[in-house]
Amino acid sequence: MQQESGFEQRQLPNTLVVQVLGVISIFVFWYYGIWGLISGIVALMLAKQDLVRYYNDPDNYSFSSYKNLKAGRICAIVGIALSALVSLLTIALFIAVATGVIGNELRFFQ
Repeated sequence: MQQESGFEQRQLPNTLVVQVLGVISIFVFWYYGIWGLISGIVALMLAKQDLVRYYNDPDNYSFSSYKNLKAGRICAIVGIALSALVSLLTIALFIAVATGVIGNELRFFQ
């Protein structure tokens, strides 16, 4: 895409990385939630840097890379939400086992 001044608009530098980490955070949320949280948080931090770059100089970067960055950011947010839910359920399960809530039912079958 050419601008009037004659130079080509660039892609935002971390767009692809944010998209990949956002999708990874969705696919690995079921690993106790920790890997989805890590990749999602890293994706959000990188997305924030690129959003600042874009807002400071929108004419220098292409709008398609901005849209791709927003899509990766949304994937990261969904991955973080799913990972947080799985993390809370995992902690609740460990607490239930540690306090004997689930253990009492298991002794009944023995």
